[in-house]
Amino acid sequence: MRHGRKFLLDKITKESVCAEIGVWKGNYSGHIFKRNPKRNPKRNPKRLHLIDPWEFQPEFKGMKYGTSGQDFMDKIYSGVLDKFGKEESVIIHKAYSTSVEFEKDYFDWVYIDGSHTYDFVLKDLNHYYQFMKSGGFLCGDDLRWRGRSVKRAVKAFCKNEDLTFIARGSQYLIEIH
Repeated sequence: MRHGRKFLLDKITKESVCAEIGVWKGNYSGHIFKRNPKRNPKRNPKRLHLIDPWEFQPEFKGMKYGTSGQDFMDKIYSGVLDKFGKEESVIIHKAYSTSVEFEKDYFDWVYIDGSHTYDFVLKDLNHYYQFMKSGGFLCGDDLRWRGRSVKRAVKAFCKNEDLTFIARGSQYLIEIH
């Protein structure tokens, strides 16, 4: 695992409520989940929400979810269900990220790795910010994505909310106050 991602995982503490936006095959979800009580009693998410539509989207032709068809996406989703579907602390949401609602002050840690366009990253940041606890962390991937759209969205969000972010490689971390 890349160093920057480990840095983000180290922010998960004993009773954290976490989410991953853009799960794909659940590989990073597995690293988040390994912080559960049976495997690591000092750092375990109390609850982990996995949020992804697992939907074929032909408008995104350069991405696997835009070129491979719905059958392929259904297989990916089925694999995630096989990995996490029986875990009580994991809730799988087959939905677009901004269509899922939570209560205020719900999340301690949210990782955003969905669509990498400026508009979608900014929507995800704004949507999940309203559910964050003070002292929590909004974080994500791909600051160096083509055209730097992720980085521009993170900068715009931080400027608008008077927050700052820390970058580690392509990962970013925003502490909520």
